[in-house]
Amino acid sequence: MMNESISTKSNLDFYIFNKWGGLLPFLVIIVSIITLSIEGNNTSKAFWASGFMAMAIGLVFSKNKKDYCESLMTGIANKNSAIIILAWIFASILGKILVGAGLVGGLLWLFSTSGVTGSMFVVITFLSAALLASGTGTSNGTAIALAPILYPAGLYLGCDPVFLALALLSGGVLGDNIAPISDTTIVSAYSQNAKMQHVVRSRMPFALIAGAISIIVFYIFGNGTPVKIDINLVEVAPHNLLLLLSLVVVILSALRNGHILESLTYGIITASVTALLIGSLTLNDFFSIPEVRGVTTGIIQKGIDNIVSDIMFVLFIMASVQVFINSGLLRDFIDTMTKTIATNKKQAEGLIFGSSILGSMIVPSNGGSLLLIGPTIAKPLATKFKIAKSRAANLLDCGVCSIFYLVPWSLAVVVWYSALENAAIQFNLPLPDLSMTFITPYPWALFLVMLFSIISGWKSKGIEEEETDLLNFEHKGSNKSSY
Repeated sequence: MMNESISTKSNLDFYIFNKWGGLLPFLVIIVSIITLSIEGNNTSKAFWASGFMAMAIGLVFSKNKKDYCESLMTGIANKNSAIIILAWIFASILGKILVGAGLVGGLLWLFSTSGVTGSMFVVITFLSAALLASGTGTSNGTAIALAPILYPAGLYLGCDPVFLALALLSGGVLGDNIAPISDTTIVSAYSQNAKMQHVVRSRMPFALIAGAISIIVFYIFGNGTPVKIDINLVEVAPHNLLLLLSLVVVILSALRNGHILESLTYGIITASVTALLIGSLTLNDFFSIPEVRGVTTGIIQKGIDNIVSDIMFVLFIMASVQVFINSGLLRDFIDTMTKTIATNKKQAEGLIFGSSILGSMIVPSNGGSLLLIGPTIAKPLATKFKIAKSRAANLLDCGVCSIFYLVPWSLAVVVWYSALENAAIQFNLPLPDLSMTFITPYPWALFLVMLFSIISGWKSKGIEEEETDLLNFEHKGSNKSSY
């Protein structure tokens, strides 16, 4: 994923606003999403029309139709999009298998008998999502895999639906933030020529403090009213907990540097074999030729069906974003910011952090936005103002893991909400409005922690600087001893 940057070739012009017309497709999508969300129609499938209108309107006003069409195709064919889409498909199939095999019932048995309800389950949801995301490096895949399981179980156990849903999102962000195999970790370190171990070690204090703040919030506000679930939909039995082994396999494989698709495949195989052994699924449940035309062929097809809406949406939005990039507006912004705002180290750190946030809101792929901002803004500023490589990488990574997860038009938020919606429909459960994302605890906590760090200078030294200081101190001490 690191080796493919998003093309920044500037060759687009428009009949209105000149190059500023490059904002048209992206603005159409954002305005449409906000409007549909206000009206309560905030599913990714409802956004398809927005994506099509965005591309069509941009084409009408573009001066060079061929270059415009090439930009659309470049955005859709981006390798980052392909990896994201494949990971979603595999994670969705895993989630469908776990739900179909009865993991929800196993969790209901476990927490009902142990007395864990309400706020405590919300905290457990947050930690579970963080664990899976830290092992797999994907917040989106985590939401797709766990939402069908933890959301219905949590509502049955008396969790507040808003904070239960936000715990799932927050945990995914925390895990993605600290995962060594996350695309954001890899690209932020790679773009600054920083050592991976330095980046991960120096980021931990920020992530863990933000995580602790989030746990407090979830514990205080996590209680709600228990919601009844049709008991016929789940088998409340302890043996269904054996399905958790598949998630353990995914995490262990990822920690051994297995590719995300490889790790999810091992999880799918483990979940399938376990489900067959405990008798909760049969081979026909996975795939069979339907007797009636148009009926699903089984769990695998259902898993893919679950994610089709999100796949279509990511293709539309990546195409529109590429138009914005190829208009040259991003390059103009970068040049202006680096020449006029940063005059000292603290301002440079603020600009790196702020540009990372803004980039993540323009380019819906966190890794893709870092590929743009890292080499063009962060690295030159870090070099000029002697900001440690690991510090610059962390400013980048924590930036894309903050405000990006608060706005309703963010791709990650749309995917998370779609996963919740599928679970709510399957179990006939209430689902809060998408606007709840504005109060997601972990992104806010991480944003405030990093803002404090930039203003106060706390933890502003990179690991490499601290190690150099320690060596110098020990060297001076040995010289004095020798003397």
